[in-house]
Amino acid sequence: MMCYLGTGRRKTAIAQVRLMDGKGLIQVNGKPFEEFFPGERLTKAVTAPLVATNTRNEYDILVKVKGG
Repeated sequence: MMCYLGTGRRKTAIAQVRLMDGKGLIQVNGKPFEEFFPGERLTKAVTAPLVATNTRNEYDILVKVKGG
């Protein structure tokens, strides 16, 4: 199983991202990402890299965000 980890920081916010083999699940703090990015425009922005590489249903993305 492939798994990539990444961390992003800005001021007091920290985002930890885990990209792994899966079926297209995207969660932010344990909830569906649509709760944090409502609307079609934001949903498309989040999924655009996966759609462009034709891998939308091949990976699960789990994000933990703190602070900010």
